[in-house]
Amino acid sequence: MEAIGRAKPVVWTPLFNGNALVGLKPDGDCAIDTGTSNSKTWTLTGGGIFSNNCVKHTKGTLNVPDDECITAVGSANVSGGGTHACVDPNQTDLALVYPADIAALMPPNPCTGAITAGRYAGGGKVPDSGQTNFTEDVFCISDFSTLDAHVVLTYATLYVTDTSFDVKFNGGGEPGFFGTATKTVGSPYKDYYMIIALLSKAEADKCNQNVEYRGNGNNELIGTILAPSTCWDFRGNSTGDSSQLIFYKFTSNGDAELNINYAPLDNATGPEPPVLELAK
Repeated sequence: MEAIGRAKPVVWTPLFNGNALVGLKPDGDCAIDTGTSNSKTWTLTGGGIFSNNCVKHTKGTLNVPDDECITAVGSANVSGGGTHACVDPNQTDLALVYPADIAALMPPNPCTGAITAGRYAGGGKVPDSGQTNFTEDVFCISDFSTLDAHVVLTYATLYVTDTSFDVKFNGGGEPGFFGTATKTVGSPYKDYYMIIALLSKAEADKCNQNVEYRGNGNNELIGTILAPSTCWDFRGNSTGDSSQLIFYKFTSNGDAELNINYAPLDNATGPEPPVLELAK
């Protein structure tokens, strides 16, 4: 009797098992830390939390749906307030190798090759000087600091190639990012609101890509932010409605009110590696 194998087609699945908030830092300080303020509130809807390291929540309020988990490869100190019925630490079998495992999930860089008529050979569009409204395309951002302002996406994706920045979003009104990711069927950037370049572990540990988000914003963001090397700090009395946030390290403090509403149809998917299966 002879067994016959065949290649199983690539399957596209939600990124990081559909968790709404993901921290990829593999060691050292916790990848997810809600901070030391009793005034802040994090509320997740539709998805849970995954840390490639440890999770720390000792102060303030953290609300996670009853049917979702706070999952950590390492420890989970979740002694603070809020609702979080499922806390699942020490899941070493879920550990991701950084940056190799993340590189396999990154969409292709559209910001490569020569520029012709305002577009890279890789397909990405060059934004106009000072542009803050982006519509129905994939835009290449080489200097992230230029976005330290009111930014609106209408069915678009920002692809950030900048490897070093320290940006603070301040002020009232609508600081930071809001709007809707591209919905172009068949595009590798579908449902990605923003993608930021992947760095080495040594560079990511230094927080070479650093964002402090603070102020009086009340922003709706629909889509996935894939910023696997970025340290993102959410503080002040800022608020934000987001679908999925994926960072190297995510922290918070002050009066931060964070709302993450994960919806599978509005968020990006990634490929599972093709495998062989037995045909008969």
